[in-house]
Amino acid sequence: MSKFFTNNYIIFLFFIFIIFFHTLSNEIITWDEFTYILAGQSVVDGYLPYEKVWEMKPPMVYLMYSIPIYLFPDSLISIRIFGFILLLIISLELNTILNYLKAKNLKLISILFFLSLMTYFFWLYPTTEHLCLPFLLMFVLFSLKFDKWSDYLFSGVFISLTILTRSNMILLGFLFPFFYFFNFYKLIGAKKSLSNILIYILGGLIPLIIILLIFFIDNKINLLLVSNIGVLLVYSNEFTIIDSIFKYLKTFFKMIYFYPFLYFPLLILILISLFNNSYKAFKTYESRLIIFTLFSVLLSILVSKQGFSHHLIQLLPILIIFMVLSFQNINKNFFNRLIKFLFLTPIIYVLIISTLESWVFFRNLENLSSQYKVYNYSKELSESMKPDDRILALDYHIIYWYLKEIHTPTSPIAHTPAFIRKTSKLRIKPLEEIGFVEKNHIDNMLSSKPEIIICSSRICEDGTENIDNNKIKEILIDYSEIKRINDVMLWEFTKKSSLIIYRKK
Repeated sequence: MSKFFTNNYIIFLFFIFIIFFHTLSNEIITWDEFTYILAGQSVVDGYLPYEKVWEMKPPMVYLMYSIPIYLFPDSLISIRIFGFILLLIISLELNTILNYLKAKNLKLISILFFLSLMTYFFWLYPTTEHLCLPFLLMFVLFSLKFDKWSDYLFSGVFISLTILTRSNMILLGFLFPFFYFFNFYKLIGAKKSLSNILIYILGGLIPLIIILLIFFIDNKINLLLVSNIGVLLVYSNEFTIIDSIFKYLKTFFKMIYFYPFLYFPLLILILISLFNNSYKAFKTYESRLIIFTLFSVLLSILVSKQGFSHHLIQLLPILIIFMVLSFQNINKNFFNRLIKFLFLTPIIYVLIISTLESWVFFRNLENLSSQYKVYNYSKELSESMKPDDRILALDYHIIYWYLKEIHTPTSPIAHTPAFIRKTSKLRIKPLEEIGFVEKNHIDNMLSSKPEIIICSSRICEDGTENIDNNKIKEILIDYSEIKRINDVMLWEFTKKSSLIIYRKK
């Protein structure tokens, strides 16, 4: 144990420090992070999830984001560091799992490989995928070897926490009892197997019942159920499974194109692990559990039918474990050298790039605040605002947090950019039906004529296929542009988006 903490812990910590800390100079990564910050702030302010700030994510996302916000108020950097801590926890869990599986060959290098892949730009903030992975890997740890009843209990607890952080993981939680019964009913008997499954289910109910009770006591149970079931059913039916497969394939190959030193080695390693003709490592229950988990998570992602790159994060740790297991019995020197080379390529690439960027970062540490363009402008805007001015952020909605407009939001719908899409009106309907927001809420929100509209050039000028640009342009006729801040955000790999502020004429 002492050797573990003096060696691996320090190595992982040092690696994370080198390759991630320079990213603190990036104020804007994606708009999802802004939404989660607003959600976490609402919990810190004393509201239940969804009550003041509504977002289409499970309640644990609200609760986990509230931790760094509560400990270090008004600090975006603390939230990013929270994400780095999550990566450290995931690394340590991966290390423990590989130790248990006796897959010591390639163990350290594979974890550093994982951390290198996580430097992909749109994965640098603590996504819901980051948040769920510590729980998912704890589920795997307790499910690897069931020595006593508490293992079944905690396996259920952690899969429940995983689902309460990433809704699609419900598929894994639902399928696991069937997988367990198939593997153990002959060994320990059907009765004992069903008894163990029951303990697993009871463990899974513990976090769920706590959440339900909290919302029931506050008479918000309907809001909880609609937010996590009704809205998600609409969301998952926007596209087909076939659409989903093509979207994720397109996304992955786009990642390879723009980041070849990171993701082309991953592609080759996946192909080698699938076709190496060495499957001795997969004859045990433990190895079958890894395969089952991998394909269950993959299926759950496809069922979500969206195609966003960050969804793939859920697969990565389990995929790493699968690949390491498959490589344990490769005896050919050529393939061994090739595998090590492929693992090392992203590590060396990221270390070189990150070391150079970290050097620049620390040399300009005093000027870090100048990189936070939205924050700096929020101070300027606050001085020119009247007390009763209303703001509608069609993008860069982190400005609500900077201005503390979260206390008087234009709408409870936090993720405004997503909800100006053409498909979003259907997502809102379940909320309209329970009276959480009024009928035609999105149209009303856009037509409310606030004093100030904050937008990005990608939405208000360039336009996207899924956004009602004509509606936005029609609204902006009554507004004048008062400020433009160039190159605030990178989107779609190569395009830079500017921040535009409009004031009502």
